[in-house]
Amino acid sequence: MAQHNLFQKKPRLYLDGGMGTMLQKSGMPAGEIPEKYNIEHPEQITAIHKAFLAAGSDIVYANTFGANRLKMKKSGYSVQELISAGIACGKAATAGTDAMVALDIGPIGQLLEPLGTLKFEEAYDIFREEIEAGTDADLIVIETMTDLYETKAAVLAAKEHSDKPVFVTMTFEENGRTFTGCTVSAMALTLEGLGVDVNCSLGPKELLPVVEEICRWTTLPVIVKPNAGLPDPVTGAFSVLPDDFAEAMAAFAKLGVSVFGGCCGTTPEHLAAAYQKLDSMPVVDRPMPEIPPAICSPSVTIPITEPRIIGERINPTGKKRFQAALKANDIDYILEQAVQQTDAGADIFDGSFSVAVQHFDCDEIRPGSDTAVQSPACLAASGSNPGDVGSVAVVIVRLAGGRKDVMPSDDAPAKVRMWGDSAVEYGDAAPCPIDMRPMCIRGFDDFTDTIHTKSRLLPFCFSIWKGQERCDCCLHRVKDVL
Repeated sequence: MAQHNLFQKKPRLYLDGGMGTMLQKSGMPAGEIPEKYNIEHPEQITAIHKAFLAAGSDIVYANTFGANRLKMKKSGYSVQELISAGIACGKAATAGTDAMVALDIGPIGQLLEPLGTLKFEEAYDIFREEIEAGTDADLIVIETMTDLYETKAAVLAAKEHSDKPVFVTMTFEENGRTFTGCTVSAMALTLEGLGVDVNCSLGPKELLPVVEEICRWTTLPVIVKPNAGLPDPVTGAFSVLPDDFAEAMAAFAKLGVSVFGGCCGTTPEHLAAAYQKLDSMPVVDRPMPEIPPAICSPSVTIPITEPRIIGERINPTGKKRFQAALKANDIDYILEQAVQQTDAGADIFDGSFSVAVQHFDCDEIRPGSDTAVQSPACLAASGSNPGDVGSVAVVIVRLAGGRKDVMPSDDAPAKVRMWGDSAVEYGDAAPCPIDMRPMCIRGFDDFTDTIHTKSRLLPFCFSIWKGQERCDCCLHRVKDVL
């Protein structure tokens, strides 16, 4: 996704503060649905936007954070009505200015499988509905996420149903993980692969080490939108005052962070103090990190900087019991094989699925694998029909959590191109196995051409076999491309 020249006019972008905080200060009753105010009290929403704009905000978030069909079921309004009205309030506030309005998308409110019951494609469709309802927005913000898998569903819905810039933030605990266990490196690698702008949460001082790690794992612009500390359990007042908030935000600027804002508890006073402080500071050009080749599950990142052990037993070839398990959708047996390999020391497990046993349900295998098996996976499919291989490739790579290693198990050019297209579309790493026959050289060319022309990703992992002569030929070919 292009950044649409968002940084063309100024090197830093200033976001808004806590909409919920401001609504509560203005008297919104506890338990009320904030998004209803877009229709029933639009003047209050517009006034809050204007207060943030007066504090220096370049972008205001429409009051649409929870406007999905599950959360709004009892609101009395449709998703389209609530989102359209919310964006209209933002547009009314920004009229006559250069400020922009973002469609604000928060978590659905239900956990995806296997932690919950919501399927990936159901989540994708919920996000699609929000994005299609928000066509009048200038950009899309996916914020305060804790589940990397849910985040991927939202990003894919945005990429496939809009051409607007996309910002994504996740909320981290002090242990450097989200509520569902996602690590900073896994978030950064996955979002970089998906081609969006990255981050969020905690108070500003507690967030600093998280942001430092984000900067080590991404070349994308980094977003910081901290809370104003924690609320007092009795009074509800947040612990970080505007001047302290401003001082803490200055530390992020020194890291080269380029997008700033506030979340829970932040008021126009917090933002005005922070933006005045930031305006007095020179812009730091963030040095681009040397990110090691790596793949990840949401909870584990494996840099490919040394030989890694790959468990090869998730493969139906020559294994009648495994084939029977696939046909019967016996997920427990399949995951047991993966767990055993991980316990035995495998860094990565190889999930190889033959189209000949296509009775299995990829959507059933994926949700359990990332939770039951912490290790990242490399994924492959093979078969005689390129169309079948292509369809399985799309399903596997699309539904995989984290950033995977994709492996076209055939050297036929048509099949290799399908894997390359899938890897680019869904943000995964793109290694290339090479059997060094003449056809495979052509397949390698097709694969690397896809990666170079459609993505910033490069192949980094190679399986080479069939003798020294072919290995030497392969390595020369790799050097020519890279």
